[in-house]
Amino acid sequence: MEGGYHRANVELKAYLRDGWVLPALPVLVEESAAALGEGASEAARDEHADLCRSVGIVLDQNGQHEPALAHWQTVLEIRLALE
Repeated sequence: MEGGYHRANVELKAYLRDGWVLPALPVLVEESAAALGEGASEAARDEHADLCRSVGIVLDQNGQHEPALAHWQTVLEIRLALE
């Protein structure tokens, strides 16, 4: 059953992932970082680390390994600073 609905579904998912989701991820991280500011609470920094971790996972699963590593490095830096 490779035609019809299945094919349309696969193509739509690829279009959404490649054209909308993946390009939006760095913007989300940048906006989150900008919103933190100097006096951000520990909870806010922890939430930002969670976002970076999740973005790293999505990027890694989509073959974007170097950007994923950069996001995980950010997570590590935040979590070490919170200790």
